[in-house]
Amino acid sequence: MNTLNPKVTALTLGSVSGIIYIACVLLFAVAPRIGIALANTMVHGLDLTSIMRVSMAPFGTILVGLVEIALLGYLIGWLFAVMYNYFAKQK
Repeated sequence: MNTLNPKVTALTLGSVSGIIYIACVLLFAVAPRIGIALANTMVHGLDLTSIMRVSMAPFGTILVGLVEIALLGYLIGWLFAVMYNYFAKQK
C-alpha cells in the first residue's frame, strides 16, 4: 500500500498554489484585460470588469494574498494526504 507523506504533500501544494498566485499577479500586471477575461471564465461567465482595479494592487495586499493562498494550499495538501492514507488503509 502506498502512502503519502502529509508534510511533503502539504508543502508541495502550498508551493504550487503560491507559484500560480504569483503568475496570476504578473498576468494582471502585464495584461489586465486578458487577466479579467480569464477570471470571468473561471467564475462561470460572471462579469468581473465592474469590480476590476484600475491600478495594480498595493504590494502589501499582494503579499498577504500570497501568504493566504500558500497556507490554504498547505492545509488542503495536508488534509488530502491524511484522508488519502486513511482511505487507502480501508481498501
